[in-house]
Amino acid sequence: MVGFEVVDRRPDSMIVAHGQAETSAIQEFHLRTDISGDQSAPILRMALTSIPEGKMIWTNSIPTNNSLQDERLLLEVNQIAGAAMSALLRTTEPDQPELDASSLCYQGIQEVFTLQRDNFLRADKFFKQAFEREPKGIYLAWRSYLRTFMIAERAYDCRQTIEEECVALMRQALELDPYNSYVASFSAQSHIIAKRSYVAASELAERSIQLNQANPVGWAQLGVAQAHLGQAKEGFRHTLRARQICGAARFRFHIDGLSCIVGTMAGEFEQATKIGEVSHAFAPNFAPAMRYLTALYYRQGSEESAFDMIQKLRKFEPDFDCDKLRDSSYPTAGLQRSGLIDYLPGRTI
Repeated sequence: MVGFEVVDRRPDSMIVAHGQAETSAIQEFHLRTDISGDQSAPILRMALTSIPEGKMIWTNSIPTNNSLQDERLLLEVNQIAGAAMSALLRTTEPDQPELDASSLCYQGIQEVFTLQRDNFLRADKFFKQAFEREPKGIYLAWRSYLRTFMIAERAYDCRQTIEEECVALMRQALELDPYNSYVASFSAQSHIIAKRSYVAASELAERSIQLNQANPVGWAQLGVAQAHLGQAKEGFRHTLRARQICGAARFRFHIDGLSCIVGTMAGEFEQATKIGEVSHAFAPNFAPAMRYLTALYYRQGSEESAFDMIQKLRKFEPDFDCDKLRDSSYPTAGLQRSGLIDYLPGRTI
């Protein structure tokens, strides 16, 4: 039996004695693992429990080849990490003055993935407060990553300002936390969206994977960067791997959306359509998936489905029409590389 502990150092409550705050308790989670079966078919068993109650938070058994490259193992790593994080922070109330940096960041993450402009602004406030309490690069990286969504969703007053902020935050985050896998992967997306610098994005994504093989964002960003560098088939394999190891992460719809984009660039139109539909089902407001599905439906000859997608997009982008998908400044660079532009209706005069 091999085991290790995940310990939350935040206090359950604060007691003020003689003018000083003291912690009343420390939450602990224990992760226990063991491998059974013979060498030809080993089974990895995992159980995450709370201490001292012994409450079961997560448990599963999977066949494994004992390799850190095993996608099933990487999936379980992400599932357990997500379960632990949720159990630690889900009871936290926003705007409490005693919240620590990680709790503030968690609140910000919840706001980001609602994909609404007001929520983006609230998320940025939480990430900024987290950095003020604990000046780590990851909180700046989240602010930069957030701005890539603002650009993709066109939720800004001035695109140039948002792009400049995105790049500045990314650079500062890398300076503070150069060996953080998620800082590197978020920075890769910032290079792709704000700078369209695909060589740098590819290098950052590779760095993120070297630091953490279980980082689905890193695999997805590597796939996007490679697709733009002319290796779309290989890039699509990377985004599919990201989907396989992502689990139930809050950003799962984004990984699906990126896989739809890269699948489109790779010419895997049927698979890209199915993955795009999954992304849209879990995040109906996510504009990038709707834009690509519009073009994919036109290619299929499904004009009714394409028109339905256009109507949905116009709820968030009242000025949307197919001409925008042809515009090089519009956030559909991959679509313009895919050849699907030729299937769109004629230009609006």
